[in-house]
Amino acid sequence: MNGTRVCFVSPYAHAFFSGDPSGFGGAEVQQIWVGRALAARGFDVRFISYAPGPGREETHDGIRFHTLPLSRRGGEGLPGASIGSFWRALARADADIYYQRCAGTLTGIVGLYARLHRRAFIFSVANDRDLDGHFVRNARPYQAMLYRLGLRLAHAIVIQSDHQARLLREGWGREGILIPSACPIPEGPLPPASGRRGVLWVGNMLPKKRPGLLADLAAALPEVPFTMIAPETGDPDFVRGVMERVKACPNVRHVPRSPYAEMSAYYRDAALLVSTSAAEGFPNVFLEAWANRMPVVSLEIDPDELLCEKGLGAHAKTMEEMAAAVRRLTADPAAREAIGERAQTWVRERHGPEAVAARYEDLIRRIMTY
Repeated sequence: MNGTRVCFVSPYAHAFFSGDPSGFGGAEVQQIWVGRALAARGFDVRFISYAPGPGREETHDGIRFHTLPLSRRGGEGLPGASIGSFWRALARADADIYYQRCAGTLTGIVGLYARLHRRAFIFSVANDRDLDGHFVRNARPYQAMLYRLGLRLAHAIVIQSDHQARLLREGWGREGILIPSACPIPEGPLPPASGRRGVLWVGNMLPKKRPGLLADLAAALPEVPFTMIAPETGDPDFVRGVMERVKACPNVRHVPRSPYAEMSAYYRDAALLVSTSAAEGFPNVFLEAWANRMPVVSLEIDPDELLCEKGLGAHAKTMEEMAAAVRRLTADPAAREAIGERAQTWVRERHGPEAVAARYEDLIRRIMTY
């Protein structure tokens, strides 16, 4: 497969290299990890992404970027460019395989371009809401239409969990290809659990992440120090309301900006990670915590019940259960050490970028023989 051209259509991936943590999220991080690993295996990897300034080609980590100028006007359901701009960028990338992640207008655009030009198209599910009807119910009619079209045209649909497999089969009549999310193991030794303290919350200021619940958790556990890493971007009224609650908690330190390259220091030092999210696919922050030998305490979200069945943390159904789990684990470094060892082993064996890239290579081989 050496030389096979794979193009990731990822509008915000370029921000990963700009140092702006508010410009990208877990979906972009995943595509960068997979793209790097495929490039290391001999694939010719390209990205289509927004970037400041005029459109151009540039290279990062051996990956060629075809950039689009970011416009505030946007159009056709795309926040920063027109359908025509993306269509032309798809032609410039001239890939054998196009890969797009997250439900949206782009799913249909990329799928239609690939079909008309006899190229392959892989769609990757980023969130359960891509499949459970949430996106279609809340999108404009033409956006929902283009998304449905893209799903029909996809040669393969990559999913993250057995739960997503069921949603795809029952709701869309398609079979998914389960490929785990990628996450590298940090290099060098990590501090022992006995030397780590405090609780970490990482995410964007989005309603589905429910960041305000961290303030409720901190108020219930005044003896526990919390660090909240969240850029103050998003709906101004929502962000303002969250920050008012967070600032009222003396045991919460808010970090509004931390480049991705500097996140490892926070993961190394914290005792555990908490998640208050109401909707996810397979959270990157779970994998990053586990890779750093940290238990995860999650409210509601537990992909395929891994927290419970594999003993990688605690799955709380209520805020009271969550507070009790945090209190118990922060006071028990031996339990955290044991959980952390299991968690890191799980990530190493199942989510290493090389292992994930090998699965993608196998999928690409099968698609290219259609």
